[in-house]
Amino acid sequence: MTFPRCAHALLLAGLLSAAVSPSAFSAPRKAGDESRMKINISGSVIATGRCTFKDSSPQVIEFGDIRYSSVSGVNNLSGSYKQLLSSEMTCSGDTAGNTLFRLESKSGAPVTDGSHQLLPVNIGNDRTPNLGIRLLVNGKPQDVNTDFVMDIQQLPVLETELIQLHPDDNTWQNGQSIYSYATLIMSFN
Repeated sequence: MTFPRCAHALLLAGLLSAAVSPSAFSAPRKAGDESRMKINISGSVIATGRCTFKDSSPQVIEFGDIRYSSVSGVNNLSGSYKQLLSSEMTCSGDTAGNTLFRLESKSGAPVTDGSHQLLPVNIGNDRTPNLGIRLLVNGKPQDVNTDFVMDIQQLPVLETELIQLHPDDNTWQNGQSIYSYATLIMSFN
């Protein structure tokens, strides 16, 4: 019983060495000959960076009293309505590479001012086509629902601005509340 096991082991060892021996499948080599083999290596890159917003509770941005004038049955906003959007965060680990921000609408599809995508605005329970909330990054308009590169070492100044898109045909009334919902998302690329 011991002999056949050894014989099988020797036979198997002989077959394996012949299978991996270059001389088993190729012509004899001369000194200085090269042999090349392509090797594919794959893996996963795992980012170890971590960032958290300093204030992770939902932000409430108040524009205060929104004033408008009404002439011949058409309402127009009076004044400017800008508020800061806090993006302060602390980061640790490997944060090299591109860091992206995105202000994503949670109130439905964005509206447009003709150049940029804005957050839609509701008055009461109804969406109004006449108002939008613009995102400003360092004072320049930025589309909502679109990633933009930011420097984690020097965070941008983010602002929201309530703007009028079209003249309002007298649907605004004193005491109405406006609202829109969005999520500020930070990611590594």
